[in-house]
Amino acid sequence: MNRRSAIPLVIGVLAVVGSAVIDLPNLRAEIVDQVVARVNDGVVTEYDVKKATTPFLVQRGMNPSVMEDPQRRAEIHKKVLDNLIERKLIQAEAEAMNLTVPDQQVDQWLKMTRQRQQLSEQQFRSLLSRYGMSYDEYRETVRQNLLKIRLVKVKMGNQISVSQSEVDERYRERFGDEGTSSKAVVLRHILFKPEDDTEQARNSARSRAEKVLARLEQGEGSFKELAKEHSDGSSGERGGLLGTFQQGELNPAFEETAFNLEEGEHSGIVETDFGFHLLKVDEVNQVRNGNVKKKKQQIRQRLRQQKLQNQLDSYVKKLRRDAFVEVKSDALANLD
Repeated sequence: MNRRSAIPLVIGVLAVVGSAVIDLPNLRAEIVDQVVARVNDGVVTEYDVKKATTPFLVQRGMNPSVMEDPQRRAEIHKKVLDNLIERKLIQAEAEAMNLTVPDQQVDQWLKMTRQRQQLSEQQFRSLLSRYGMSYDEYRETVRQNLLKIRLVKVKMGNQISVSQSEVDERYRERFGDEGTSSKAVVLRHILFKPEDDTEQARNSARSRAEKVLARLEQGEGSFKELAKEHSDGSSGERGGLLGTFQQGELNPAFEETAFNLEEGEHSGIVETDFGFHLLKVDEVNQVRNGNVKKKKQQIRQRLRQQKLQNQLDSYVKKLRRDAFVEVKSDALANLD
């Protein structure tokens, strides 16, 4: 349930957008293929940047309407260009080493992303369609990102190690001493997801949460019924049921709230990076800390991923320092 454990590079936040379809500027229209950057012997064109903007928005769960703001559009185009430059440098390195990413690995990552973001495959494909992007196009974007990860693993994999003491310390921080018992809750939630990362969208999502909370407190429907009706997460189909969790297993942003609730009690509005939540505890139990080995394996994997991400960031910076990169600021600024 801890949504923060994913690798930031490839695990982009996918949002469920509203029912109204907002047209993205026509990325498939005829475009003057102006060069906006030179990378060694290659170039990045205006068309490249515009084409890559859609998957960039999708991976970050951003609503296409952000492109209507000139300042935000310029910021996004700059980030997209930086990403394209990195891709060219990574691709050249990978080709020199004959590295590829198999289809099976891409499919596994897509499945993991849908599950983490509480999206069914149908919801995921629908989301891509609303952005005007095909499933195959998105798969290729994922493949390129995974290629970057694989390259760094090959280059630096043996340098990335996690000691047992690091694992044991993190385990104690999360779960306490081995052999003790801890509180476990059966949890439901209602998620209200902003359509994008603007203040207006977050205010709108909060307003929806406040209205549902008022209905809940006035007895206008059960938590389960309101979750089915209003939740933006796939758990809404199950009446908001998330499952049973011990301390240390939930998103830290709302774990404290969840474990302070009594059995049958619901929370007020809880804000996280994903939006706004209403929580309800169905049951409270005391359980012996189990699956210690499995939990430590998961902790080791997360710590390794964090170190890998740090190595990845450093490696990409080195590639860029060693390469010839020229960005034509005027051409980038003129992108609409």
